[in-house]
Amino acid sequence: MMPPLSPTTLVRHLEEMIPDVAWVDLRALAGDQAVACVDGRNHDCVAATPGGNAGLFVLLLGALEAALARTLTDADVEALFDAYLDRFGLFYLHSDTHAVDLLCDHLAAASPSSALPESRQEQAAFLRSPPASLRPPILEVFGNPPFIGCGHLRLVAAHPGTYRVRERLLRTFLRAFIQRVWQGDERCAFDVLIGPHTEQAVVRMHGRQHTPPPLPHPHYDRRQLFVYHPEVTAFMEGEHLRFLADHGWLAPPDVPRFHRTQHALADDHLATTLSLLAPDLPVFDVEWTAEGVRLIDR
Repeated sequence: MMPPLSPTTLVRHLEEMIPDVAWVDLRALAGDQAVACVDGRNHDCVAATPGGNAGLFVLLLGALEAALARTLTDADVEALFDAYLDRFGLFYLHSDTHAVDLLCDHLAAASPSSALPESRQEQAAFLRSPPASLRPPILEVFGNPPFIGCGHLRLVAAHPGTYRVRERLLRTFLRAFIQRVWQGDERCAFDVLIGPHTEQAVVRMHGRQHTPPPLPHPHYDRRQLFVYHPEVTAFMEGEHLRFLADHGWLAPPDVPRFHRTQHALADDHLATTLSLLAPDLPVFDVEWTAEGVRLIDR
């Protein structure tokens, strides 16, 4: 376990990263820019929320059930997911090598003669296109907590009452996602993150004066950070309102109730996940401009 970062060290680390961050308009998140997870093992430039696009979609499902006071069917979840892909485009979900190792052990026990990936590099490719004979046993356990490589989604699956999201909602969505990956839907971006967690801080990234926040590298120069973009979550909450209203899921009287429910649930999801995944890490709010980085009080 790496020691937590000091404020001075964090600012220096982020300033060294400035030439390599990406600046993307938030409107791209409603099209060709994925929302990734807060996970610090990701080397790419990311717009980050708990669970990424997958966490946002699960948030939408939980808030919609609560706002409408009714249970969504499996068919509802699948229809919403298809419409969500059509509306927002690139959709990100990650696993990790630990979860895939457990999945491969499960498959080896269930089907000893099956060809399974022999290296870390082969794991993601294997899950994107497994042999037809292994797809049913993968689907059977894909939504079970031990086999979910995203820490946030694993916690949602393990503590559905705490997160106020029914376990079946998450399971149905995850199965729908991986089946679309198998069908070759290029909008479904599936990643397998490698290695252990060594995050040294939780960093909330902010833009300045209506400037979109930058997309940093959570894993950069051997350091890992849990990265979170509050502006990304707020933007996507608004997009969810428009999406559901446009598709007839929210009548005008439902909109304020869904808005309040979604916002409160998003805050609870973030706070719960950070309390369980990073209880001892310092939390920093960072303001970025094209000229530099500074810590701010929030």
